[in-house]
Amino acid sequence: MNTKVLMKKRFVALVFALILALGLSFLAANSVGAAVKETPIHGRIIVKYSGKGRVHLLNNQGNYIKKYAKKNSKWKVYAKAIIKGKRMYRIGKNTWILEKYAKLIKSKTASRAPRIWMSKNSEKGFLINTAATGRIIGNKLNKVFYLPTQKNRKVNSLNAVLFKSQAEAIAAGYKLAVI
Repeated sequence: MNTKVLMKKRFVALVFALILALGLSFLAANSVGAAVKETPIHGRIIVKYSGKGRVHLLNNQGNYIKKYAKKNSKWKVYAKAIIKGKRMYRIGKNTWILEKYAKLIKSKTASRAPRIWMSKNSEKGFLINTAATGRIIGNKLNKVFYLPTQKNRKVNSLNAVLFKSQAEAIAAGYKLAVI
């Protein structure tokens, strides 16, 4: 009888350990790791695929999602990045396509920023959050520059000018933004 109780306790401990291990691995898999360092670009691609069917799209962690792109379809491109060692283009909020299936038609590099927000119409550029970049950003339209400490200030990427220091911004004719 004593050995049955001991075996039961060991079994319960083993099951508990497995549940705990699976739970921790689930949390680790779903947690956001290091952010993907993407380079904002503004352009279009054509899906070039020689196989049958459509191209399977991926998320920002390099995992396949339930979305596909048709052959020869055109897509707006918002950024490019290397995810899991593969070059990809971002064609949606969390939708990526492998570079080998995409032919870049036209593009211009937007201001480099680790985090971007898409405007409703990508033809109007991207909004760059000055606090997220950690750099001094000037706005060409009103000749004002923002420091990284000034939170929630957004500048359109087509109007953004990056400066290395406040002195450089002032020398270029920009004034510090007043909050």
